Amino acid sequence: MRLPVALGVVATVTLVTVLVQPFRAPWWINADADAAYTASGIELAAGEHTFYLDHPGMPLEDLMAITVESRRVLHNLNGGNASPHQYAAQRLVNLDDSRPYFRGWAIAFFSFGAFVTFFALSALFVNPLWGAAGALLWLTAPDLANMSIQFRPDGLLAGLVVACGALIVRAAERRSAWTYALAALLLGLTITVKIHAAGLFLPFAIALAWRPPGPGWRTSFVAGARRWLRRYRIALGVFAAVWIAFAVAFNSERAPIILTHEERVAVLELAAAFGDYLLVVGLFAWLKLRRRGPFSPFGAVLASALAVGILLPGTLFLNDLPEMLNKIVGGLTGSGVNNGIRPFTTPLSELLHYPFDSTLALVSIAAVAAALGVIRRDPFPVLWFTGSLVTGVMALARLGTLHYFEPAYVLSIPAVLWLLRTLRPPAVGALATAALLAVVLNPFFAHLHAPAQNAASQEIRSRVFARLAHQLLKPGEIALSDSYAEPTPDTRWFGLVHQFIAWTPAYPYRFMPADAGPATAEGAGLRPAYFIGELPLQLRREQQVTLGFGTYDLRPIPALADPGDGIGVALLVHGPGVDSPLGG
Repeated sequence: MRLPVALGVVATVTLVTVLVQPFRAPWWINADADAAYTASGIELAAGEHTFYLDHPGMPLEDLMAITVESRRVLHNLNGGNASPHQYAAQRLVNLDDSRPYFRGWAIAFFSFGAFVTFFALSALFVNPLWGAAGALLWLTAPDLANMSIQFRPDGLLAGLVVACGALIVRAAERRSAWTYALAALLLGLTITVKIHAAGLFLPFAIALAWRPPGPGWRTSFVAGARRWLRRYRIALGVFAAVWIAFAVAFNSERAPIILTHEERVAVLELAAAFGDYLLVVGLFAWLKLRRRGPFSPFGAVLASALAVGILLPGTLFLNDLPEMLNKIVGGLTGSGVNNGIRPFTTPLSELLHYPFDSTLALVSIAAVAAALGVIRRDPFPVLWFTGSLVTGVMALARLGTLHYFEPAYVLSIPAVLWLLRTLRPPAVGALATAALLAVVLNPFFAHLHAPAQNAASQEIRSRVFARLAHQLLKPGEIALSDSYAEPTPDTRWFGLVHQFIAWTPAYPYRFMPADAGPATAEGAGLRPAYFIGELPLQLRREQQVTLGFGTYDLRPIPALADPGDGIGVALLVHGPGVDSPLGG
């Protein structure tokens, strides 16, 4: 009876969390990063390259490419005759057409995380009530509810790191060579979702040092592999058939594979490093030296499993695999997406307020659990806490963005529950757990409607922009706006689609960010006529202002201003595209 009740509670709260989100809102509401990942996947399906791989998020782009290509095939079977580029152009210009798919995947990622946490902790604690407590805490991770309908890596990452952690802990408990290999495979795959998963290398290393496989690991490895393959043979067979079919279809359009100099260097360096590593392992084995540790045959098995996990998402698009590897290495060594970011600049005062405070509190409790685990020689809380600690430090080293702290939060949950479960008598642990859930769920539910409220206000503001554009702009004219952050489809399409894809179809712009530069407008034969946004509200008279498009004389039109929504209008009196050549 416990299992259905616990599962029902988790399912209900998960469903409620999703339903109160603005999942019916237009595509541009969460365009950062919905639009960038979706558009990159559409580009891949059309045979183009992707360069939006900083996190790297390759599995998301794979899924969207598969989704778009499947839709195109069905479209053509129903009488259509669209080429990959024609179909991609239609999808890119009208991203709302793909909204059910990218938001559907996002909801699937979020639900996966909640349920994988439930089942993993139910198994580890041998009690579905503890699994339910863990899943409810997982749902309250910083900004995770907001991510429940967003097609970005974070929701999927928050579930996968729990799955990886559970495999590492189970492997340590059983000293199972096969489970360690599965953990390495999944860890490699999770790194391609988002490089923050690399924080699990430390607990993995601690588990291997503390509870390595026994002397007969080869026999147990083969037996475990056979059992696993036999159990999941149908699912694995279907996955392999589908994956190979898409890999052949996508890569046949990309032959021959041409790499940049930087990509060739990265591939050769990584291949040489891995080859040298295997050579050293073989030499040590031949000399019967170093039978344990990273240079043992088992170390080579784990390294190979990790490599397979990392390489797998790139096999659908082999000519983009080197760029993905290059971005992973760069991101983990401080370049790429981390380039130019000053580490550890998040003010301490922020960490003491909601929702950062909940992460700090759970990680602190997990630290106490880890200390007790060391005293009791129980690796369970130690492994979870070290993963939480490293991913938390990685989040602090980056910008203080809420969702960067999700891995640290969710990885601390099992250690916290372990500590509460050790309290005696058991009723005290149950009461403490109920109190913890009450403390974290209360603000969670209190803030649950905030994304929908924010989306509604953005849509209201967007309608003001649309009304002014319809009222003022003539054919061939555009209005400039403050930045791509303004809630209009055009500015967000420019800032989060046009800027992140290699090939762009003609887009019917009515607005462009003023800081964008005139090249796109000039190429499309468009000229700026007005500035619509916050800037005109700061002007009291005709004034010269330098923008990304050039230097303009702006004349505010107070009669058209909407100060309540922070929107003003200014006529471009003089400047490029008005009385001089655009881009001249």
